[in-house]
Amino acid sequence: MPKPVTRVNPKVEPHPALEKRGRRSFSAEYKLSIIQQADACKQSELGQRLRRKKRYSNQLAQ
Repeated sequence: MPKPVTRVNPKVEPHPALEKRGRRSFSAEYKLSIIQQADACKQSELGQRLRRKKRYSNQLAQ
């Protein structure tokens, strides 16, 4: 028994929301403000602030 013929569009259109994003870049002013905020924090508050900004402690050291 032969298979039924199906019409499939061979052209694939990528969804814009699923495209790969480029690397983020931050201005020098933004980086400096993060360092100043970290310096103003107490040691116990520093981890919370970094998590809120989605940063890691080794990024401050760099």
